[in-house]
Amino acid sequence: MMFVEGDRTGRIEMELRLMGSGDSHSGRLFSGEGLSHIARPVSPATLRFVAELPLAACGQAIRAVRGSAATQGRGKGLFRKRSRGRLFLKEPLMLEDLFLGNDLHKDTIVLYGETAQGEILVRETLPTRCKNQIRDFFAELSTRYRVVAAVESVGFYQWFWDLVRPLVAELHLADASQVRAAAGRLAKTDMNDAATLARLLRQKSLPTAFVPDPELRELRALIRHRERLRRRATSTKNSMRMEMNKLGLPGPRDLETGTFHKWFTGQYEKIGLVARLAFSQLADHLAILERQILALDDELERKIEATERFRVPIMRIKDLPGFGLLTAAVTYAETGGLDRFDEAGEIVCYTGFAPRTFQSADTCRHGRISKAGPPIIRKCLINAAWTAVRSHPLVRRRFERWCKTRGKKKSIVKLAAHMLVWAWALEKKKTAFDPARLAFN
Repeated sequence: MMFVEGDRTGRIEMELRLMGSGDSHSGRLFSGEGLSHIARPVSPATLRFVAELPLAACGQAIRAVRGSAATQGRGKGLFRKRSRGRLFLKEPLMLEDLFLGNDLHKDTIVLYGETAQGEILVRETLPTRCKNQIRDFFAELSTRYRVVAAVESVGFYQWFWDLVRPLVAELHLADASQVRAAAGRLAKTDMNDAATLARLLRQKSLPTAFVPDPELRELRALIRHRERLRRRATSTKNSMRMEMNKLGLPGPRDLETGTFHKWFTGQYEKIGLVARLAFSQLADHLAILERQILALDDELERKIEATERFRVPIMRIKDLPGFGLLTAAVTYAETGGLDRFDEAGEIVCYTGFAPRTFQSADTCRHGRISKAGPPIIRKCLINAAWTAVRSHPLVRRRFERWCKTRGKKKSIVKLAAHMLVWAWALEKKKTAFDPARLAFN
């Protein structure tokens, strides 16, 4: 099928060919009734019929006028007829694939689309503030092609995913670092980045990233927001500690709101006016952050209790040495579910605990850990590893043995990776934690 649309206010000229045999990619349709040709000029009813063919391709009804060229054949072959002159396709039309790369930015989105034969059909730049324009563009494109789209895993892709996913046949989230490596020496421009995504889609070699569902996305957002507040609280404590060092007054070991007020009351007469003002404002800021973190902890616990798919695996792994509800929630949320990995090595690589490998011929050496994936899970597991060293005798003995050959820093990272594998094993086997079955490699 091919049609050319001129001025929308003028006369529409279209040509429809229904071929007895052909190829769906070239736009030819199968009728099964031999060659039927509608030549120009055609009736207005036929023009309306042709204009509504994209609806038929999506499985919707075609309105037709009795006696027109559109209804010739009484619904035989490609069409079937129902009451009141409404025609339906017996099978939806096979639309041509359009591979669409989307380079998403804060203010603009660059689109580049090509067919399976490499023909360039789309080169467009749209403003991201006009959501309706983006929606209309993809909706119109999907009526003419089977759109297979991809967008890189930038930090703000979520709104674009929710907007476009219902409008296209396929939408993939690309791994940004691997896509850039696949681009090679191609100049770094927005259009070239979108073209690289389209080319990888067409070649079926696009490196993809994990896409969390809306529930898991909310859990991740809650955990990451808490982590941001915790970092601010730590920064505030560091500022208070610096002011104490300037005055030569050692403060309490743990700078919490309660302990600081006791120290501040006792040292009030020894502190100058400016230092008093600084301490008062920093203490107020710390108190606000602590209240917000406690509120987030309560919300996180309620969300876990209310959602069974979260509660069961998190409660299963929270009894591991050094773990707790927060560490278990971070481990589950940032991995997207521990049981989606088939091997222990997969989850170790996904979280960035696997060492880098440099291999050539007979030479093979390992470097530092890759640090792939979200850093929050590595930080959380390393803190849990230090807690396990202090509280669990078996873990402490193994850690001290590793320290003799590796040192403390490498040993604690190895212990954190082991704890992640323990959590994966519990979830994979659906069993509760047994301290007597701790395993070390």
